[in-house]
Amino acid sequence: MNFDTVATTENTPNREQAIVFNFIDGISQIEYIIAIGKIVKPTNITFVSQIFNHRFCIFLSSKQVLDNLMQQTQSIKINE
Repeated sequence: MNFDTVATTENTPNREQAIVFNFIDGISQIEYIIAIGKIVKPTNITFVSQIFNHRFCIFLSSKQVLDNLMQQTQSIKINE
């Protein structure tokens, strides 16, 4: 498999598929990911990226998955 094949068949995460979280002291990034995975299924989490100002993004498999998460979930409980 060459670069051209991968580039045309793979979906690169984009901002329409991302949800941004602020780090909360005492809660690790993996705990956020596990909590989101329980809601949207782990296979729908495609990429995670730490960004500036103590924040990070979780990229989901599609905009529809993100929209469903935002419509159906008012809050996310992590470690009580």
